[in-house]
Amino acid sequence: MAKRLLPLLGVGAVDNETEQAIEEEVDHVYERLQALEGDRECLKHCMSSINQGDKGMDLLHESLQHLRDLMDVELRIRNINDHVDEAAGN
Repeated sequence: MAKRLLPLLGVGAVDNETEQAIEEEVDHVYERLQALEGDRECLKHCMSSINQGDKGMDLLHESLQHLRDLMDVELRIRNINDHVDEAAGN
């Protein structure tokens, strides 16, 4: 996909290293766009739940608690990986 976008970005002939860097950046931007679209859909569902009254709020609170739990797990994994890297001298 990135190769097709290069002319649209005003990028002419480039060396392979530059082309690869541009492709990686475009891929990163595309991945971020997909994540933002997912976030948007999640927010739409949250707003819908809020509009449903107490039951919707309860569901939203429960969902947020699950997200907090997942974030805690991710932070613990990062801390473990950081300690492993430090012990290995990286």
